[in-house]
Amino acid sequence: MGSGFSDAQLQALGERLRGKGSAIPSVHIPENDTDLRQARWLPKPAFVVEVFTRGTGGRGLLRQASFKALRLDKDLSLLADSDHDSPTSKPKDISMAKGNAKKTHKTKPRTAPALTSPEKVLFPDDGITKAALYEYYAVVMGWLLPEITGRPLSLVRCPGGIGSQCFFQKHATPGLELVSRVPVQESDGGHEDYLVVTDAASVMELVQFNSIEFHPWGSRVDDVEHVDRLVFDLDPDEAVAWTDVIASARQLRDFLKQAGLQSFVRTSGGKGLHLVVPLKPAVAWDKARAFAKAVAEAAREMDPLRYVATASKRLRKGKIFIDWLRNGRGATSVASFSARARPGAPVSMPLRWEELGRVASGHAFDIGNTPARLKRLKSHPWQGIEQVEQSLPE
Repeated sequence: MGSGFSDAQLQALGERLRGKGSAIPSVHIPENDTDLRQARWLPKPAFVVEVFTRGTGGRGLLRQASFKALRLDKDLSLLADSDHDSPTSKPKDISMAKGNAKKTHKTKPRTAPALTSPEKVLFPDDGITKAALYEYYAVVMGWLLPEITGRPLSLVRCPGGIGSQCFFQKHATPGLELVSRVPVQESDGGHEDYLVVTDAASVMELVQFNSIEFHPWGSRVDDVEHVDRLVFDLDPDEAVAWTDVIASARQLRDFLKQAGLQSFVRTSGGKGLHLVVPLKPAVAWDKARAFAKAVAEAAREMDPLRYVATASKRLRKGKIFIDWLRNGRGATSVASFSARARPGAPVSMPLRWEELGRVASGHAFDIGNTPARLKRLKSHPWQGIEQVEQSLPE
């Protein structure tokens, strides 16, 4: 691997390997390969790492291999060495990047980190503590994980609670041991490591680090350049009645249906609603952004007294902003079931279209009443969203 390392990771790997290895190759090296003359070789693996690749080249080398994470939670017995295994042995699955790889072994679930400062008050107006938020995420984990697993992730972290300074974090930070990283090319051409959760333990580690909100990309780490979910955020001015927000969501749903697209609705945990449009096959970011903008502008032209398609506060008085900017590369939207860093600890909640009229506001659900709602549900409100096959019209 020649990329994907942060300075801290290089230092940590160097410390683990210092003084080890020899000049004797432990795998077959062609005689004319001059790139590895100064390499140091270990006689056997020292630890497991996770990498992203673009496949395998003609000589069996990984194409564009990029370091993702040091996996201290993985045992060396999970590795299979094609140079040393006998022809009759069955290699164990070591694929981390391919979600459809057939599993040939079971790994022990990782343990979530111990909670520190459980009595810390994160929501001062409500007396909600870090322990209460930690417990909430533990309870809803089975619902939250499918929304954020395998996607580049941004966070809203509030180390001193929402009464103090909170900040939006999208890049990896030192100290995280269970959360994975994926190198993503930025607009300036450089690469930065983005956070990726893979299991409940990695999510709870982020909560331990005072993360309150989870904001996934509309694309997945195995294909970050293509969008598989559009999000239209209906963000109303304070003067707009909630019934008008509901009517607007239904109107936009019908508008999307005319374009051949099925949409799903959720509360934002704030004033408004989100319409989520699954795409299969996924589309390039520029096409997704152009389509989302066209939808917002068409809605504004159809009903200029109700909608605006620009973020200007001055133009939004008494109207609903259709925020289509969520669909640009690197932009994010809050995940379903994520708490919000706002008074009352509201939650973004997926809904069936039929129940939308019975919901009192965009922040009707919070970490207190959400678990009871989920217990009552017989199925996911968005059941079938993963099976929807639709893409943007030409």
